[in-house]
Amino acid sequence: MIDLIRPCFIPSAVQGTFTYASTIDPAINDLYAKYAYMPNSKNLPIVLLMHGYDSDASSFTNETMEAFARKNIFACAVGLRGFNDAGGASDSSAREIYDIYDALSYIRTNFPDIVSSNRAAVVGYSSGGGNALACTCKFPDTWTDIVSHFGISDYGHDATYGWYQEVAEYRTTMETRIGGNPTAVPNAYYARAHVLALANYSGGHIQFFHDVDDAQVPVDQTQRAVAALVAAGLINYTARYTSSANVIRWLHAYPTARDPVHWTSDIWSLPITKQTHAVWTIPASGSVKVMGYIVTKRFSIWLGDGTAHAADVVYNTATDSYTVTPLTGEAAVTITQGAKTVTQTISEVTTLTVV
Repeated sequence: MIDLIRPCFIPSAVQGTFTYASTIDPAINDLYAKYAYMPNSKNLPIVLLMHGYDSDASSFTNETMEAFARKNIFACAVGLRGFNDAGGASDSSAREIYDIYDALSYIRTNFPDIVSSNRAAVVGYSSGGGNALACTCKFPDTWTDIVSHFGISDYGHDATYGWYQEVAEYRTTMETRIGGNPTAVPNAYYARAHVLALANYSGGHIQFFHDVDDAQVPVDQTQRAVAALVAAGLINYTARYTSSANVIRWLHAYPTARDPVHWTSDIWSLPITKQTHAVWTIPASGSVKVMGYIVTKRFSIWLGDGTAHAADVVYNTATDSYTVTPLTGEAAVTITQGAKTVTQTISEVTTLTVV
């Protein structure tokens, strides 16, 4: 009898697209996303993929989506407002970050038998890495894992190390999206200096990938983010740098098969699929820095429309108390904790109570 060795057949990933609406800007009802997952999967961790500054979700090719799906994740590339023919306009990491959160909610509602109900990550490239870092500040306890590939941590607040100051190529576009240059609208750039609020992400884990010779997003954007975490006493990060001394470098690119940065997926996917980092909730009391807005499992805080204010907040959800220190002048503050809420315009340190 001859034993036949049958080839192992690996099915292709299920791929598709969907459109969804913004919950904070209902007029934007055609946001775009593309997804991929392996058939017959259950309880997959959701990984939202974020594109760069002047591209869109189509930058993640079908081949790339297939490769990511084979890592045993539900991979979803999110287009954001103003991209992939969606309504609205990009605002460089402000209200558009809520589109990421809305995509996550859509996936959990429409793929309940396939995806995890509580495990999610954001993986971004270039300004998509910046959006991933924004997610740590604005939706801190939503994510078990954050991955920033050569991400922007400061769009222009720091007079030396802001991305606006370091890279001239995108200044005109930034001025259009943000509403002016850092001198004209300094508060708007403050609200986008997510390097200042990374300590909000006290749980989960951040992975950084950057090449030291990156000219499009200088490596100090990552180095300053790491330094901020260290200064906050946090150790929930891993930073990996490459240089000319390395054979494989994390050069600025999308993770296509021809670009070495695609190999990072072998690294970042492991803790996600192995559930290395726990699902977590922000502490019942403590402090946060609000960059425009913050949404947690315990409360949400909005400063104006979420695009041009920052504040330090000391909170205690047991006493319904929030002491707000405005960092960018007078602002309307709205705080929601469960069914309780308060709205007040303040210009100095003020303690607000939700009722």
